Amino acid sequence: MQQFELFPSTMRGIAEEVAREHGMTLEQLKARTHDHRISHPRQVAMARIYDTGKYSLTQIGMFFDRDHTTVLHATHAVAARLTA
Repeated sequence: MQQFELFPSTMRGIAEEVAREHGMTLEQLKARTHDHRISHPRQVAMARIYDTGKYSLTQIGMFFDRDHTTVLHATHAVAARLTA
């Protein structure tokens, strides 16, 4: 039986949780695609990871194989969707 953290605190754990919430694998979440069915959950994962305060934009970008500015855009996009 696979055990999950109640509140995952690692980049991988958070990304896996977001992927699971959206019915996809971590590999799909990290895929190089602009399809909104993948990119929106990926932005959520990036924002959640950044909100932990444990990782820099650069570190998160490296995990997702993206530039730090992509992570910055993701955090702004998720915030905008939450306030809309």
